[in-house]
Amino acid sequence: MRNAVFSRKTSHIYDYTEAERGKKVFYAACYENPKGEPGPWSDIIEAIIP
Repeated sequence: MRNAVFSRKTSHIYDYTEAERGKKVFYAACYENPKGEPGPWSDIIEAIIP
């Protein structure tokens, strides 16, 4: 994956430009414990920017 966002929040809002409308995006999530150790990754989810 080209871009990665690390956040301690339970949700994250992504902003896309009008030029990106109709393009595919892919998401995967991973839990990180308080020690900074990552858990397993989720399945990769595909979506189209509306």
